[in-house]
Amino acid sequence: MSTGYSYPNFCLMSSRHLGMIKKYLKDFYPYSDFNPVSILCWDYSHQASFSVLDGNLVIALKNYLKDSVAFSFLGTKNVHNSVTVLLRDKKELRFVPKEVCKILENYPLQYNIHSDRDSFDYVLDIPLHKNLSGNKFKSLRRQVVGFKKAYPDSVLRLLDLKKRKEKKQALQLRKKWCLAKGFNRLEAQNDIYSINKFFEIERSIDSLNFGLFIKDKLIAFTLNEKLENGWCMGHFGCSDADFDGASYHLEYEELGWLEKNGCRYLNMQQDTGISGLREYKNTFRPDFFLEKFTVSRKSL
Repeated sequence: MSTGYSYPNFCLMSSRHLGMIKKYLKDFYPYSDFNPVSILCWDYSHQASFSVLDGNLVIALKNYLKDSVAFSFLGTKNVHNSVTVLLRDKKELRFVPKEVCKILENYPLQYNIHSDRDSFDYVLDIPLHKNLSGNKFKSLRRQVVGFKKAYPDSVLRLLDLKKRKEKKQALQLRKKWCLAKGFNRLEAQNDIYSINKFFEIERSIDSLNFGLFIKDKLIAFTLNEKLENGWCMGHFGCSDADFDGASYHLEYEELGWLEKNGCRYLNMQQDTGISGLREYKNTFRPDFFLEKFTVSRKSL
């Protein structure tokens, strides 16, 4: 690693750093906040950067739903020393993975460690969701079955972003989705930037993208990244509000496709504290969470 990336120096993140950053992630669960594709897609303010401290990864990324920068840390080498150094310069560290915090818990007099429920990643164990059996999946089953009865001619298939028509349909649907969500002009502009960024990066990753069609009309889609060790990261998803239940149906049906492609776990990412998004993701009854914490230094 070049000394130009050594803390306190930071390097602006770009798609050419994907492989480099992934080397620091290989021994950890795939936390969404450290996924370089996710970081780059939502970096519409061009602030995302990274550094290396004692062989650990330090990232600076846009604070979700806030106009500020958050700093985070991932690693197991000289953790106490590294975090002490970081907290001399930063008020707090956000989105710190549970594995790191377990090490910091050995120093109870030095750190405040607070659970950040809004940033927990929702994880589905794909084989456990295939049949939707039992009361646990009652709400999701109702959505899936209801959609299929209402739209028996719907078809789920891989979304081919190399085809101009399908990419155009996805963008048009996303714009309609932004309007339905009540986004203002800037919010919609940033959202479309993020989608276009994924289209750009998609050529460099192992993507699995799905579209739900009625005849030739795209009514829902998801954009996903296949990771190592049987994991998949769900980056984007949206549906046409005119077709009730389409998003539930798509996200359920795609699980079978993901399993056939060697995926065991789907990370649906966090809800950022948005109540509607939390309700939606809880409908899928996640099997576990990837927990994250906020760490700050205790006052002496």
